Amino acid sequence: MKSAASLAIASAGSVAAQDARVTIQETTEAGRYVVIAEFLGQLPPSANSFDVVWSDASFRLTGDADITFDAWNPRYRSDSFGDPFLVQNGRPEATFTGFMASTFVAGVFGELPPDSSNPLLVASFLFDGAIASLGFELVSQNSVIFETGAADGLPMVELYQDAQGVAGTRTLEATIGFGQFPADELSFFVPGPGTLTITSMTLFAARRCRK
Repeated sequence: MKSAASLAIASAGSVAAQDARVTIQETTEAGRYVVIAEFLGQLPPSANSFDVVWSDASFRLTGDADITFDAWNPRYRSDSFGDPFLVQNGRPEATFTGFMASTFVAGVFGELPPDSSNPLLVASFLFDGAIASLGFELVSQNSVIFETGAADGLPMVELYQDAQGVAGTRTLEATIGFGQFPADELSFFVPGPGTLTITSMTLFAARRCRK
C-alpha cells in the first residue's frame, strides 16, 4: 500500500479505475500543505448522492523532514468521537486518523452534519522538506459514505480499505498537486496545545473499539 516518493498509487487498481483521489498540494503559506480528497467514481445504483467522500480518513505521511498536522476539517471533530488521532505528529512519519459521521448519525445523535463537499478539504500539515520525498500510505479503515434515501435513513458505507489493511471495493490513489492552494480558504479547526499525540498501540485499540 505504500507509494513511491512521487505519491503514486495508494491502493489496488489502475490509475484509470480510481474511485477517489487524494491530492497533496502546497498552499500559499510557505511550508504548509493541504490534503484534498475527491470522489471520481460512480454512485452505487441504490444511492442518491455521496454523504462523505472520505469518512474514515486514516493515513500516514512520510518525508525527509518533520511532518506536523496543524489543522483539519472541523467535521472530523465531534462530541461523540472527539478529535482525530495523531501519531508521531511532528516527526518524519506522521499519521492522521479522523472520522466524519454520516448525516444519519448527525440526525440521531445530534452531531454536526458532515461536509459533503467534493473535493473535500481534509487537513493541513507543515513540512519543510523536499516535496519529492513525501510518501503516502493508507492505514486502518478508510471509507466513503453514500446517501440512499431509505425510509430508515441508513446510509451505505463502502471501503477503500478495511481495518486489517485489506483493499476494499473502492479504490483510491494519491498524487502531488500543482499550483498553490490559497491558505486563507482553509476554514479548519486548529487544535489547542493540549491535543495529545498518542502511541500506535493506543490508536489501534481505539479504532478497534470504534468499529
